[in-house]
Amino acid sequence: MKQVKKMAEEHKIGVRDARRGAMEMVKDLEDDGTISTDDKRRVEKQVQDLTDEYVKKIDDAIAHKEKEVLEV
Repeated sequence: MKQVKKMAEEHKIGVRDARRGAMEMVKDLEDDGTISTDDKRRVEKQVQDLTDEYVKKIDDAIAHKEKEVLEV
C-alpha cells in the first residue's frame, strides 16, 4: 500500500504540474492580448475542474486498490 500511495502522490503532482503549465500559458495569452480576461477566467475554471476530476480519479483508484489488498 505504501508503494501505491507513493505512486498516486507522484501522479497527483504530475496533474498539478500540468495545471500550473496550463495556467501559465493562459496568463501569457492574456498578456499578449490574444484572449480576454473573461476568456482567461473561463479557461482557468475549466483547467481547475479537470484537475479536480483527475485527482479524484486517482483517489478513487487508491481507495479501490486498498480495498482490494485488504480483502486478501
